[in-house]
Amino acid sequence: MEPDFELDNIEDASYSINKFDFGALLEIGASYKFGEKYYLFSSLAYKQGFTQIANSDNTPKIEGTNYGFSLSLGFKYSLN
Repeated sequence: MEPDFELDNIEDASYSINKFDFGALLEIGASYKFGEKYYLFSSLAYKQGFTQIANSDNTPKIEGTNYGFSLSLGFKYSLN
């Protein structure tokens, strides 16, 4: 099966993307100890970027910032 596009026409757009992002992270979590050395943990995080993704000099029509949510679940074992 051949692709529906030609790879020869792809342009490098990295010049129009900012390489630096300033942002903030808000995270809340909890853990539960059971037994002598075992822990269950979870956390929920929200990340918000404040810097525009696109370089305004090269791409004035594109506006946007990075953002995201993450959920972590895990198991820990204490070595001491």
